[in-house]
Amino acid sequence: MLLASLLLPLAVLAIVLLVQRLHLPAFLAIMATVVVYGIAADMTFQSIGKAFGLGFTAAIEQVGLLVVAGALAAALVLRRPLGSGTAIAAGA
Repeated sequence: MLLASLLLPLAVLAIVLLVQRLHLPAFLAIMATVVVYGIAADMTFQSIGKAFGLGFTAAIEQVGLLVVAGALAAALVLRRPLGSGTAIAAGA
């Protein structure tokens, strides 16, 4: 338990660095950090999945997750606009 509490500031720092430096969408940065944090805290993959599922279920009940999903979709669309594909060029 002590190790998990010592890893918490590193997990927060990892999320900030993934979002700011690597420009990873925040939701994906949180997911990656949860997996690494769980492994470092000596959790099994099954317990990591259950913990993430419980947290995700609690968050999905709130409207805030819709904002996160919209931001993730917008980030993905802005990285590769819909008009840049070959299907548009073939139809033109």
